[in-house]
Amino acid sequence: MREPYPRRTPHGVRRHQPSRAGTLRRLAIPGLTPRTSFQDVVAERTSTRVMSSPDIGEIGALLWHAARIQEGTREGVQHRLAASSGGLHPIDILLLRRRRLYWYDGLQHGLLRVKTSRDVVDATYSEARRLLPDARGDFLVLAGHLEVTAAKYEHPHSLLWRDAGCVLQGIYLTGAWLRLAVCALGILGDQLVAEAYGSPAVLGVGVCAVGRVVDQSQNGGAT
Repeated sequence: MREPYPRRTPHGVRRHQPSRAGTLRRLAIPGLTPRTSFQDVVAERTSTRVMSSPDIGEIGALLWHAARIQEGTREGVQHRLAASSGGLHPIDILLLRRRRLYWYDGLQHGLLRVKTSRDVVDATYSEARRLLPDARGDFLVLAGHLEVTAAKYEHPHSLLWRDAGCVLQGIYLTGAWLRLAVCALGILGDQLVAEAYGSPAVLGVGVCAVGRVVDQSQNGGAT
Protein backbone atom coordinates (compact mmCIF):
# COMPACT_ATOMS: atom_id res chain seq x y z
CA MET A 1 0.00 0.00 0.00
CA ARG A 2 1.57 3.27 -1.13
CA GLU A 3 2.03 6.38 0.99
CA PRO A 4 -0.81 8.90 0.45
CA TYR A 5 -0.20 12.59 -0.16
CA PRO A 6 -2.43 15.61 -0.97
CA ARG A 7 -3.22 16.38 -4.60
CA ARG A 8 -1.91 19.66 -5.94
CA THR A 9 -5.30 20.21 -7.57
CA PRO A 10 -8.20 18.52 -5.75
CA HIS A 11 -10.96 16.86 -7.77
CA GLY A 12 -14.67 17.33 -7.30
CA VAL A 13 -16.20 15.04 -4.67
CA ARG A 14 -18.57 12.38 -6.01
CA ARG A 15 -20.56 10.20 -3.63
CA HIS A 16 -22.29 7.11 -4.96
CA GLN A 17 -25.81 6.48 -3.74
CA PRO A 18 -27.21 3.06 -2.82
CA SER A 19 -30.15 1.61 -4.73
CA ARG A 20 -33.22 2.95 -2.98
CA ALA A 21 -36.45 1.15 -2.22
CA GLY A 22 -38.77 3.64 -0.57
CA THR A 23 -38.89 7.06 1.05
CA LEU A 24 -36.82 8.45 3.89
CA ARG A 25 -37.93 7.49 7.39
CA ARG A 26 -37.00 10.26 9.80
CA LEU A 27 -35.56 9.23 13.15
CA ALA A 28 -36.45 11.00 16.37
CA ILE A 29 -33.90 13.45 17.74
CA PRO A 30 -32.75 12.16 21.14
CA GLY A 31 -34.01 13.93 24.23
CA LEU A 32 -32.22 13.68 27.56
CA THR A 33 -28.70 12.29 27.36
CA PRO A 34 -26.68 10.43 30.00
CA ARG A 35 -24.64 12.48 32.43
CA THR A 36 -21.54 10.34 32.30
CA SER A 37 -18.00 11.66 32.50
CA PHE A 38 -15.68 11.09 29.58
CA GLN A 39 -13.34 9.23 31.91
CA ASP A 40 -16.13 6.76 32.73
CA VAL A 41 -17.02 6.36 29.03
CA VAL A 42 -13.41 5.49 28.18
CA ALA A 43 -13.21 3.06 31.10
CA GLU A 44 -16.46 1.33 30.11
CA ARG A 45 -15.73 1.01 26.40
CA THR A 46 -15.54 -2.69 25.60
CA SER A 47 -16.64 -5.30 23.08
CA THR A 48 -19.88 -6.89 24.25
CA ARG A 49 -20.57 -10.23 22.62
CA VAL A 50 -23.91 -10.98 24.31
CA MET A 51 -26.74 -8.59 23.48
CA SER A 52 -30.45 -8.37 22.78
CA SER A 53 -32.29 -6.48 20.07
CA PRO A 54 -32.36 -2.66 20.45
CA ASP A 55 -35.38 -0.54 19.66
CA ILE A 56 -35.24 1.95 16.82
CA GLY A 57 -35.00 4.86 19.26
CA GLU A 58 -31.76 3.47 20.68
CA ILE A 59 -30.32 3.00 17.20
CA GLY A 60 -31.41 6.52 16.29
CA ALA A 61 -29.70 7.98 19.35
CA LEU A 62 -26.48 6.16 18.53
CA LEU A 63 -26.52 7.38 14.92
CA TRP A 64 -27.42 10.94 15.94
CA HIS A 65 -24.43 11.31 18.23
CA ALA A 66 -21.92 9.14 16.34
CA ALA A 67 -22.63 9.74 12.67
CA ARG A 68 -24.85 12.70 11.83
CA ILE A 69 -23.51 15.49 9.63
CA GLN A 70 -23.20 18.47 11.94
CA GLU A 71 -22.02 20.82 9.20
CA GLY A 72 -21.28 20.53 5.47
CA THR A 73 -19.99 22.62 2.56
CA ARG A 74 -20.40 22.61 -1.20
CA GLU A 75 -16.84 21.32 -1.58
CA GLY A 76 -17.84 18.04 0.05
CA VAL A 77 -16.20 18.81 3.38
CA GLN A 78 -18.26 17.79 6.42
CA HIS A 79 -18.06 17.89 10.18
CA ARG A 80 -19.03 14.78 12.14
CA LEU A 81 -17.92 13.20 15.39
CA ALA A 82 -15.14 11.13 13.82
CA ALA A 83 -11.93 12.62 12.48
CA SER A 84 -11.57 12.29 8.70
CA SER A 85 -8.85 12.83 6.11
CA GLY A 86 -9.43 16.24 4.55
CA GLY A 87 -12.79 16.48 6.33
CA LEU A 88 -14.29 14.38 3.52
CA HIS A 89 -15.98 11.67 5.60
CA PRO A 90 -16.08 8.91 2.99
CA ILE A 91 -17.75 6.33 5.27
CA ASP A 92 -21.47 5.61 4.95
CA ILE A 93 -23.33 3.62 7.59
CA LEU A 94 -25.80 0.94 6.54
CA LEU A 95 -28.15 -0.53 9.14
CA LEU A 96 -29.06 -4.21 8.87
CA ARG A 97 -32.17 -4.58 11.00
CA ARG A 98 -34.70 -7.43 10.97
CA ARG A 99 -33.29 -8.67 7.66
CA ARG A 100 -33.76 -5.34 5.94
CA LEU A 101 -31.01 -2.98 4.89
CA TYR A 102 -31.16 0.80 5.38
CA TRP A 103 -28.83 3.68 4.48
CA TYR A 104 -28.35 6.29 7.18
CA ASP A 105 -28.82 9.86 5.93
CA GLY A 106 -26.59 11.83 8.27
CA LEU A 107 -27.85 15.17 7.03
CA GLN A 108 -31.57 14.53 7.54
CA HIS A 109 -31.12 11.99 10.36
CA GLY A 110 -33.21 9.32 8.73
CA LEU A 111 -33.16 5.83 7.24
CA LEU A 112 -33.71 4.94 3.61
CA ARG A 113 -34.51 1.36 2.61
CA VAL A 114 -31.93 -0.15 0.26
CA LYS A 115 -32.64 -2.80 -2.37
CA THR A 116 -30.85 -6.07 -1.65
CA SER A 117 -31.44 -9.71 -2.45
CA ARG A 118 -32.60 -12.04 0.30
CA ASP A 119 -29.67 -14.37 -0.40
CA VAL A 120 -27.05 -11.67 0.26
CA VAL A 121 -28.81 -10.52 3.44
CA ASP A 122 -29.09 -14.11 4.69
CA ALA A 123 -25.42 -14.76 3.92
CA THR A 124 -24.39 -11.67 5.89
CA TYR A 125 -26.52 -12.70 8.86
CA SER A 126 -25.11 -16.24 8.76
CA GLU A 127 -21.54 -14.98 8.75
CA ALA A 128 -22.22 -12.54 11.58
CA ARG A 129 -24.04 -15.15 13.68
CA ARG A 130 -21.16 -17.58 13.19
CA LEU A 131 -18.81 -15.06 14.75
CA LEU A 132 -21.22 -13.77 17.40
CA PRO A 133 -23.80 -16.49 18.11
CA ASP A 134 -25.18 -14.68 21.18
CA ALA A 135 -25.48 -11.22 19.61
CA ARG A 136 -29.18 -10.67 18.88
CA GLY A 137 -28.73 -7.03 17.97
CA ASP A 138 -28.67 -5.08 14.73
CA PHE A 139 -25.62 -4.70 12.51
CA LEU A 140 -23.96 -1.52 11.27
CA VAL A 141 -22.12 -2.01 7.98
CA LEU A 142 -19.49 0.56 7.00
CA ALA A 143 -19.28 1.45 3.30
CA GLY A 144 -16.15 3.32 2.21
CA HIS A 145 -16.14 5.63 -0.82
CA LEU A 146 -12.64 5.42 -2.24
CA GLU A 147 -13.31 8.11 -4.86
CA VAL A 148 -14.28 10.60 -2.15
CA THR A 149 -10.90 10.33 -0.43
CA ALA A 150 -9.20 10.26 -3.84
CA ALA A 151 -10.66 13.71 -4.59
CA LYS A 152 -8.00 15.24 -2.33
CA TYR A 153 -5.34 12.54 -2.00
CA GLU A 154 -3.15 10.42 -4.22
CA HIS A 155 -3.01 6.75 -3.14
CA PRO A 156 -6.00 7.12 -0.80
CA HIS A 157 -6.45 3.48 0.28
CA SER A 158 -4.77 3.66 3.70
CA LEU A 159 -6.62 6.89 4.50
CA LEU A 160 -9.95 5.20 3.80
CA TRP A 161 -9.14 2.45 6.28
CA ARG A 162 -8.07 5.01 8.89
CA ASP A 163 -11.36 6.83 8.44
CA ALA A 164 -13.26 3.57 8.94
CA GLY A 165 -11.37 3.02 12.20
CA CYS A 166 -12.26 6.52 13.41
CA VAL A 167 -15.95 5.94 12.67
CA LEU A 168 -15.88 2.59 14.45
CA GLN A 169 -14.22 4.12 17.52
CA GLY A 170 -16.87 6.86 17.55
CA ILE A 171 -19.57 4.18 17.53
CA TYR A 172 -17.86 2.36 20.39
CA LEU A 173 -17.52 5.44 22.57
CA THR A 174 -21.05 6.62 21.86
CA GLY A 175 -22.36 3.15 22.60
CA ALA A 176 -20.55 3.12 25.95
CA TRP A 177 -21.99 6.55 26.76
CA LEU A 178 -25.53 5.41 25.88
CA ARG A 179 -24.96 2.07 27.66
CA LEU A 180 -25.48 0.04 24.52
CA ALA A 181 -23.62 -3.12 23.61
CA VAL A 182 -21.23 -2.81 20.66
CA CYS A 183 -18.95 -5.41 19.12
CA ALA A 184 -16.93 -5.15 15.92
CA LEU A 185 -16.74 -8.26 13.76
CA GLY A 186 -13.82 -9.56 11.75
CA ILE A 187 -15.71 -9.19 8.47
CA LEU A 188 -16.03 -6.30 6.02
CA GLY A 189 -19.53 -6.60 4.55
CA ASP A 190 -18.14 -6.53 1.00
CA GLN A 191 -20.91 -8.54 -0.62
CA LEU A 192 -23.67 -6.50 0.95
CA VAL A 193 -22.03 -3.17 0.08
CA ALA A 194 -21.31 -4.27 -3.49
CA GLU A 195 -24.96 -5.13 -4.06
CA ALA A 196 -26.24 -1.99 -2.36
CA TYR A 197 -24.09 0.44 -4.37
CA GLY A 198 -23.25 -1.44 -7.55
CA SER A 199 -19.86 0.30 -7.77
CA PRO A 200 -16.34 -1.10 -7.29
CA ALA A 201 -15.38 2.30 -5.84
CA VAL A 202 -17.48 1.65 -2.70
CA LEU A 203 -15.96 -0.96 -0.41
CA GLY A 204 -17.12 -2.84 2.64
CA VAL A 205 -14.79 -1.62 5.40
CA GLY A 206 -16.29 -3.06 8.58
CA VAL A 207 -19.28 -4.48 10.44
CA CYS A 208 -20.29 -4.13 14.07
CA ALA A 209 -23.17 -5.45 16.14
CA VAL A 210 -25.21 -3.07 18.29
CA GLY A 211 -27.81 -3.99 20.88
CA ARG A 212 -28.86 -3.87 24.50
CA VAL A 213 -26.53 -5.14 27.18
CA VAL A 214 -27.75 -8.46 28.58
CA ASP A 215 -25.05 -9.61 30.98
CA GLN A 216 -22.08 -7.39 31.79
CA SER A 217 -20.11 -10.36 33.12
CA GLN A 218 -19.93 -11.79 29.58
CA ASN A 219 -18.39 -8.73 27.96
CA GLY A 220 -15.34 -9.37 25.85
CA GLY A 221 -12.03 -7.60 26.07
CA ALA A 222 -11.06 -4.40 24.30
CA THR A 223 -10.48 -4.56 20.55
